[in-house]
Amino acid sequence: MKKTLKSLLIYMLPLVLVFTIVLLAFWPGIMSPDAMVQWHQVQTGVIDNWHPAYVTLFMSFLARIWNSPTLIIIVQYLIMSIIFAYTLTRLEKYYRIKRKYLLLVAILFALFPLNFNFAVNMLKDTLYAFWLLLLGAFTLDIINDKDWLKKWYHVLLFIITGLLVCLYRHNGILVMLLYALIFIIIFHKKKIVYLIGAFWICSYLVLTTVGFKVLNIQENNYANKYGPVTHIFAKMLNDDIKFSSKELATLNKFADVDSLKETYNLYNMDYSIGTQKMDYLKNHGKEYLIFALQTFKKHPMEVVSYYLHTTSYFYSPIPFKNSIVAGLFNQTELYIYEDTYPNLQESSKIPWLNNILKKITTLCQLSICNIVLMRPFMYILTSLIALIYLVKKYKQKLLFLIIAPSLLNILSLAPAMPVASVRYIYITILTFFIVVPWALFKFLEELKVKH
Repeated sequence: MKKTLKSLLIYMLPLVLVFTIVLLAFWPGIMSPDAMVQWHQVQTGVIDNWHPAYVTLFMSFLARIWNSPTLIIIVQYLIMSIIFAYTLTRLEKYYRIKRKYLLLVAILFALFPLNFNFAVNMLKDTLYAFWLLLLGAFTLDIINDKDWLKKWYHVLLFIITGLLVCLYRHNGILVMLLYALIFIIIFHKKKIVYLIGAFWICSYLVLTTVGFKVLNIQENNYANKYGPVTHIFAKMLNDDIKFSSKELATLNKFADVDSLKETYNLYNMDYSIGTQKMDYLKNHGKEYLIFALQTFKKHPMEVVSYYLHTTSYFYSPIPFKNSIVAGLFNQTELYIYEDTYPNLQESSKIPWLNNILKKITTLCQLSICNIVLMRPFMYILTSLIALIYLVKKYKQKLLFLIIAPSLLNILSLAPAMPVASVRYIYITILTFFIVVPWALFKFLEELKVKH
């Protein structure tokens, strides 16, 4: 236990140090538009579920201690550091990876632009990815320690982690449903896994029904729910598909047809979502889906084309023409509430470093680095190759479970990804930073023995 704690602190040190310096450079922290919406809800006390409500409630709790996003960001990167360091301790404990090598991995992880940028950005997606990583770390415990699930506090930690995945992003519940199913199939002889799976589902349902009523949280996620359907209609309108006057009149009940066509961008669903007539859609959602299904049946190739293009971010190493990737943020973005919260304007404590980091993050997004650093295909492919190698060397087929959270997350996003963005698939990058260095160490170790 003392050895594990010592290792944990050693691996955390470079992460906390780098993230703190970057925070000082971007003081009071990076605020994306989504973060500003959540911060506004924290300040007004009027919370809805457009962005996951329980994440906003957690922010509200921290804001009572210090009413600044800076505290939320500090807590965020401390959690990140603990989880990544804990995952490294699993490799040290079960697979005897040398501490000095794992420390090098921690340093490289901290210095990687995507990581230090997300660390000081108040995004719900960041901790969501780390909860998924923690599930992978616990999976290593379960695979290598037959008694791990026999300890009540391990079970409790496993349950809480899965529940946090459900609550930190709207697609999290689908990820956990599939993860629970896989887990039960593989570990069906362990009765406790059935209880864990049932608890994840039941607690999520209670928290998002009874919990919402008790806390007076409004369900406000209808727009995203019907976004993919509206976006397909937008593509059809721009591809000059002929609609009857009756079909256009019906579509116009749910979305402004003129705006839908004018604002259309194949790789950004947000514009299409903004044209939806939510007051009508809230009460006629089923009618909209039936109408969409009937219409799409007439134009199957358009629907197929839509999905091949909008999901290309997941499977193609090279971007399609005019495709975009939303990724890193360079500074506090306050154009939503800039007059309301002038105190959140960027006021760097280390201006010279701020300028350097902005150049680095811009380079990552606007150069050839974009293809290498920002597309999940590269990380998934190398992670799978690394895992195949590790499974073969350790003769542990269950090691493939480590990549399950990453793949399930992509599967849950494929039907309804508003815009291609690194933050949605961040778990893919985290998985890469664990399995690829691990496989490289094993390969170098064997090479050294042979010589």
